[in-house]
Amino acid sequence: MSVPVQAVLDRFLAFVEWGRVREAIALRTASAAGRDRGRALRPSLERALAEERQGRTAEAAALLERDAAPALERILDLARIFERADRLERPLFPRELHGVAVTLTAGASARAAFAESPGLSALTAPAADPELLACAESVLAAIGPYGVVYDGASEALSRIRAAIAGERERLRAALLSVAHDPSVMLALVEHRPVERDGRLCLKVRKADVRRVPGPILAEESGALFVEPDAAQEHYNRLRHLELDERDEVGRIATALSGPILERRAACAALSDGLLDADVHLALARLAREQEWTRPALADGLEVRLRQARHPILITEGLPCTPIDIELGAERRVLVISGPNGGGKTAAIKTVGLLATLAQSGAFVPAEEGAELPVFSGLLAAGGTSASSVHDGLSTFQAHARELSVVSIAAEPGALVLLDEVGLGTDPSEAAALAQALLEDQLTRGVVALATTHLGPLKAFAARADGAANAAVELGDDGRPTFVLTLGSSGKSYALEAARQAGLPESIYRRATELHRGTP
Repeated sequence: MSVPVQAVLDRFLAFVEWGRVREAIALRTASAAGRDRGRALRPSLERALAEERQGRTAEAAALLERDAAPALERILDLARIFERADRLERPLFPRELHGVAVTLTAGASARAAFAESPGLSALTAPAADPELLACAESVLAAIGPYGVVYDGASEALSRIRAAIAGERERLRAALLSVAHDPSVMLALVEHRPVERDGRLCLKVRKADVRRVPGPILAEESGALFVEPDAAQEHYNRLRHLELDERDEVGRIATALSGPILERRAACAALSDGLLDADVHLALARLAREQEWTRPALADGLEVRLRQARHPILITEGLPCTPIDIELGAERRVLVISGPNGGGKTAAIKTVGLLATLAQSGAFVPAEEGAELPVFSGLLAAGGTSASSVHDGLSTFQAHARELSVVSIAAEPGALVLLDEVGLGTDPSEAAALAQALLEDQLTRGVVALATTHLGPLKAFAARADGAANAAVELGDDGRPTFVLTLGSSGKSYALEAARQAGLPESIYRRATELHRGTP
């Protein structure tokens, strides 16, 4: 059975709901292209890259503290622009050229801002080439916002536009002459030339349009916009001049595209680095807003989380009880038990999300510190999706397939999350399956966290070397405390949960008798 690494990681990210955290990151980027980059953020499974990302986010945090972050609001993904031009086999359009120039200029400014931030500065290395800034300056001298080509971009364009302006005035005069014709005046809604889609014309009552023969541009509320035949000579001259203008603008765009496309690799690399910088600054903003801390990246498999909080709950402003977790050489498998709704799944997702954040270059919500490995793999089984039904699988079949993937793909140094391991089958067989799987994980040298209601699995965790129990409990009021207690196992409180869910009292009492062994 072949298990694609990316598919395994995708399943893990779906299980921990990484998309919701990525959205919080994306919303704190400066640019629209940066938001796309933030929504695509994935953890690195390589230590060197994870450390590099952490260093850059720390530099971004320092820049924010000094209020020295560069302006990145208008940067674009230049690789996409170049790919689109290549696909259509054309030069860059004026609006695209302006976007490229603005991005290159932002790159030069960012490089200056990152002068004392070596990690971020490396992202803007292409900006050190003075030719890129020269290309940008040439474009910005000729093209303005929204791709408007300035009259002075060429002498020919200046002459053509002067001629267009003169011809429009002559057209306006001709239209006024038509409008003042007594045979036409009664047919007009307005007795002066109007503009429709940038074209001068007359607004004529639909019922009287025969009085003003000519091409109809549009209709609106019983009126027609007409280019009178009497002014067609001026319209024709104006159209020829507009075609000349279009050709000259195209020539200018082609000329300006050449030097940029010759340096497209450097341009794309610079924009790619700027987008990464935008994401690092977003990560730093999130950390500052939520008071997150920089995690220490452990050399071994030590996991030490102090007052760790679930990232989704706190970014979405929901109540969150912090937890402490400590795992390492003597405790690599943790079995968490307790009532439904008590926070078991939230606890393992918290660990999974903090690991994902750390390996993505983000700080983490752990008020009293965090130490995490750079896990070589991130795997999860649980929360079987509704799509399994469409695949013709039962709940247990789908769960078993996920467990099979984990058992094959887990390598030394990986993090494995198992939610309700053994779900959907006979409890005794489920316990045997779950224990065998956890025994296998112990031999593989991974860190594994599993949630369960199975008594035999709690007993296994209590006696097995390298394994331990943890529990979530109900408070005196019968409600979950969401506090995670290491070293103890929890009760399921299934009957009490059913009672609180509305189970009739008579059925609850009988179930309690049966649970106690009363015939």
